[in-house]
Amino acid sequence: MVSFLSLFTPMIKIFVLVAMGFFLKKTEQFPQDFFDQLSKLLVRFFLPIYFFAKFAKTDLSLLKDAWLFPVSAAIIVLAAMAIAFASSILIPAKILPREERKAYIALSAFGNSGYLPITNLEILATIPLIMQSFGKDLPGIYIGAYLIGSSTLLWTAGYSLITNTRITSVKKLLTPTVKGILLGLLIPLTGIQPIILSNKLPFLSIIDTLGDMGATIMPLILICLGAMLAGISVNTTEAKRYTGIALAISGIRLIALPILFYASYFLFLKTTAISKPALWVLFLETHTPTATNLSVMAMGANQHRDITGITLFVAYIVYLFIFPISLSIFLGLVL
Repeated sequence: MVSFLSLFTPMIKIFVLVAMGFFLKKTEQFPQDFFDQLSKLLVRFFLPIYFFAKFAKTDLSLLKDAWLFPVSAAIIVLAAMAIAFASSILIPAKILPREERKAYIALSAFGNSGYLPITNLEILATIPLIMQSFGKDLPGIYIGAYLIGSSTLLWTAGYSLITNTRITSVKKLLTPTVKGILLGLLIPLTGIQPIILSNKLPFLSIIDTLGDMGATIMPLILICLGAMLAGISVNTTEAKRYTGIALAISGIRLIALPILFYASYFLFLKTTAISKPALWVLFLETHTPTATNLSVMAMGANQHRDITGITLFVAYIVYLFIFPISLSIFLGLVL
């Protein structure tokens, strides 16, 4: 049994790193361009090579359950959309105008399904019982599989909802992270994995180095997240209204979706042959705040910037308090 105090320690690490990024941005220790370039480096290079290294070394026999995760991504997004649509009808138009309902649905439906689950995976794996029970490599593969589904939906349905336009290039669906996953998967699929992983050749050392490089990005991701939150600015006259909307969105993502996870666990997941690593990833993916990529989309299209900004700020604050509690409940059930 993992005590709540032992879980609280890794969460302190997350909070400190996010707070560090927030402080560095607010005190203007570094210019905005520094954080922009660092974020690009992490997203376009380090995170893709993290997944490339994981998939390149994966035994294909371990991927027999991987199909579950793109399917789960679609189910979770659709469930969140349905809850958001139903709740949007109940919110008065003076609080949530019709023209903002699409943004409300997008912000409720799409979570941070890559950076945050991977960061939690790496940090929580420092707890011996969690590492022994779930491992780290296979859950990392499953998160990558989930990302293939969630990223595709984010850059199609999510993009359309938040920008009021349709995606014009299929290339946007192939994000750097998805490219890293697919390129890594080619190594076992093409049959060259025995050569790549041979101790007699230098390729294994290269793959291991790439994996080590990718694993070092987790603290930097949280620092960039804190800086992003610090950079959010909202029209003060609308702050109160948007805060209420943001709390409703946070309720969908951080209360309603976890309730659906636990309901699924007791109804059928508990009695099926689903593995503990798979269950661990489903837990992590149903406990994520709003996707930060929606902010990039909103700013690029100059649409719904205020509601997106304050939702991200509120959702991540709420997440830091709710996630440790739900994590303690989950571990108490499965360990």
